[in-house]
Amino acid sequence: QGHGTAVTGVIAASMNNGEGITGIAPNVNIIVIKAECDERGNFKRTSDLVFGLYYAIERDVVIVNMSFGTNSNVFAEPARLAVDSDIICVAAAGNDSTAALTYPAADPNVIGVGALASDSFELAYYSNFGENIDVVAPGTVYTTSNDGTYKTMNGTSFASPIVAAVLAPLPSVFPSIVV
Repeated sequence: QGHGTAVTGVIAASMNNGEGITGIAPNVNIIVIKAECDERGNFKRTSDLVFGLYYAIERDVVIVNMSFGTNSNVFAEPARLAVDSDIICVAAAGNDSTAALTYPAADPNVIGVGALASDSFELAYYSNFGENIDVVAPGTVYTTSNDGTYKTMNGTSFASPIVAAVLAPLPSVFPSIVV
């Protein structure tokens, strides 16, 4: 579907041939955790997402970016475990223009990211708001595509990796930082 490719490009695209784009943190190591989707791009099982977070914890990652959402907080236990393991959890707030809780962004152990409009410092018309959001970032990005080209994408799914990438070097630069 290309969603993960585009999200990853925001974080770590590396322009090694003088063409293309460079992500915000091109030198980070990325662990890609996939979950099965249907033909419309919807996750078939929320449990895959939960197991993915547990897998990231097992791998002792520094930051987890979660550019997805659901209306039930099945992430409460793994998000708490991640924070207890000194892992920073960042998640997209959702694109439904609502304050209805969307998880994992609304979980208290997760940094929920809303999207700014492309032409102002106002919340994008589609961005969820309220308790879903702890911080905002640009919601329109130019990023990698799964066909080897680049494209413009919109959504909180692309604001979230901006925040994750900006936070990526903090634990190594400031080991005593508490997020």
